[in-house]
Amino acid sequence: MLHEASLDYPDVEYKSEVVSHGQDEETISLKVKQSISDSNLIAQLLNDKQANFAVEISSPYSIYRKIEKCEHGNDLTSEHVVTLSDEVVQTPVYLRPLIVAELKSPLPFELGEAHAVHKSWYGTKIEILRGSILARGQFWLPTSVMQSLVRIGKDEENKLSPGTYEVLDCNSDGFYFKVMMHPELFDVFCNPGNEFNHCRSVLTGALATGFEILRRDYQPEDENGTGLPQVLNTLYKKMEQEGIEPWDSNDFKSEVAASKLCPIILKKLKYEED
Repeated sequence: MLHEASLDYPDVEYKSEVVSHGQDEETISLKVKQSISDSNLIAQLLNDKQANFAVEISSPYSIYRKIEKCEHGNDLTSEHVVTLSDEVVQTPVYLRPLIVAELKSPLPFELGEAHAVHKSWYGTKIEILRGSILARGQFWLPTSVMQSLVRIGKDEENKLSPGTYEVLDCNSDGFYFKVMMHPELFDVFCNPGNEFNHCRSVLTGALATGFEILRRDYQPEDENGTGLPQVLNTLYKKMEQEGIEPWDSNDFKSEVAASKLCPIILKKLKYEED
């Protein structure tokens, strides 16, 4: 599989992002952008119409999860609009770009240099099944101020203990906070069912930690937020507009700022009696 933490395709470039595409009182539209470089196994499958770009949509409070097939720009790029209705999903809503195999029958391969896989895979025989996830991006949280600012990731290296997460600042693809979670927490967080009903509270806490990182390492040059990455400049101005003390203020409190921007929602789960 091709993803950020994998070394299976060392020289293959896969890009994905989710951006706002409009919003009204009842719906929100989001554009999912994906692209992959040529001359590799996944690109070959896309070119042969044996794979498709897709997006995973997850709304924990609505117990809603769907994988939606994306439209193609050309064989190796995609720009797909996802429209979400308040009648179907409730915030927070998570999106994850994917490339998925679309085959009528299992497809055997003997991996080699032409597939652009790591040398350790050369000579390995594999079978790709219909619905196999060939590539995946990070989870995006495209809601309100969190859009383009927070991405959720799984601790693939098992550095974190069960039930824990950490917040990292990243500048590799614009600025964003990466919330790395222990694998069990990550899996339950993305598909909680009735087991885990305070996802938003975790994100509010993560945002508060992110604000402490901003206060320590990302001071603006002036009161207009000059000198900051674009997304932080936008966040800085939004905080001023909403009367929230920005992180360079003497009166700034990270927990207050985070809970005003991402309020904790108390919601009781309803259980049906048999």
